[in-house]
Amino acid sequence: MGYFKKLTANMSFNVRREEFEHWEEPKIKKALHIEFATRNSSSVKAFLPIACILALFIMSVYSFGVHWELYDFQLDYAIVYLALFVISFVFYFVVRHQSKNIEINDKKILATVSILTAFYMGWVSCLLFVNRNLEASIIVYTATIVIITQGVYLAPRFSAWFVTLSTTLFLITNFARNGIKELDFEAAVGIIILSFVSFIVSYSRYCNRCRAVYNEILIVEQNKQLDEMVKELQEQKHILEKTNDELENAYVRDSMTGLYNRWYWNKIFEETLEECKKAENFTAVYMMDVDNFKNINDTKGHSMGDKCLIAIAEVLERETKNIDNCDVFRMGGEEFVVFCRDIDKPNAIKLADAILKNIQNITIMGLDTMLTMSVGVHIQKVQNRSDIEEFIVKADKAMYESKNTGKNKVTLSF
Repeated sequence: MGYFKKLTANMSFNVRREEFEHWEEPKIKKALHIEFATRNSSSVKAFLPIACILALFIMSVYSFGVHWELYDFQLDYAIVYLALFVISFVFYFVVRHQSKNIEINDKKILATVSILTAFYMGWVSCLLFVNRNLEASIIVYTATIVIITQGVYLAPRFSAWFVTLSTTLFLITNFARNGIKELDFEAAVGIIILSFVSFIVSYSRYCNRCRAVYNEILIVEQNKQLDEMVKELQEQKHILEKTNDELENAYVRDSMTGLYNRWYWNKIFEETLEECKKAENFTAVYMMDVDNFKNINDTKGHSMGDKCLIAIAEVLERETKNIDNCDVFRMGGEEFVVFCRDIDKPNAIKLADAILKNIQNITIMGLDTMLTMSVGVHIQKVQNRSDIEEFIVKADKAMYESKNTGKNKVTLSF
């Protein structure tokens, strides 16, 4: 019992009802029609030329035999093989034409294959009437039923109907021609067994193909879903990265000027100077304070003060834009810092003069006074820990010296 169950399982005989229900879904059914139409048309286009050649060959041999008086001429025998040639020839071109657009002609192809199958079963029965050799008839019948069940794909109900009909016609034809006394029971039993096995094989091939197509469709749909999920995840990742960038900018940038803020300065200052120490480069820190800024706020209002700070920030960014490793910070209020790594003394002085000059050239509607800044610059190579600790002190001290000695000037500290 276990062996039989295993055998039927391997032959796809244990198809569940759920599987048939899935195969009847419109989308799956259409895909199966196209699949079977494609395979049937390929099989028929390959098989029909062989049938035509076989019919011509037999008719040629028979004609030579009649000519040389080896056989007696039988009109019905010639008509049967002529019908095989003509019908095979016609069906070949019909199927060839239909297979040019299988997606549209899938049902027509399946109908054509079914009609062709019925023709071959009828042809075998006709052959039994004209061929006196029962063994030859059995060989032809066997070849035909193998072609029906192996060469083409038919749904189980059609396969069962065709196999049963062909077997019944074969037995009835033999009985009608030979009578019950001369009926070859061994041949009849063999044909019945062959028919049963052929149906099982046909059924198994059909179900396996259905499963394969169904699984392919599932895989394609799952891949589409995965692609959509991946796309959605990528979009979410992009949004998350954008949000993170915005949060990071909001965390390290001054909200009004867009410059780096004091928090970020405190975070990177010491570790950056440590890197400068290893590279043995000159480093410059510019401490800057807007002159008389409180007076601007008091007389022109805080809105004008904000415009001044934004304009100054734009000047600082523009002047440091083309200098490598140079960042600008707003430390709070009207205080700014420019931090340049790897810059020599002449260029450091040149940058300070350019900043001071362009700050003086700022024009803002409603502001009738010139903007100026007091700038302190400390530049040196970082050699030890004490240099790092003194950098801000020296730059700040230089700035206050500028402010205390007349403002609108640059004081250098080396």
